[in-house]
Amino acid sequence: MLVAVLSSALPYTLEMEAMLRLSTQTFGLLLSAAPAVSALVSFLMLGEELTIMQWGAIICISLASAVGATKQKNGIALE
Repeated sequence: MLVAVLSSALPYTLEMEAMLRLSTQTFGLLLSAAPAVSALVSFLMLGEELTIMQWGAIICISLASAVGATKQKNGIALE
């Protein structure tokens, strides 16, 4: 039961709290980076091997997040 709460209910609750407290752009950037962060953590902590395509996807997500953060910081509307 504890594993079920920690793996599903707790992250969902934290995401809902973050959605209320963060701007839409910031929340979207964090949410879009989650799969890349997950893949990097599994690579570093679990020793999972990533293919070239997966590394390319992580780089693309990171670049998109960086561009989005830069546009947000400069006040450009993200529509």
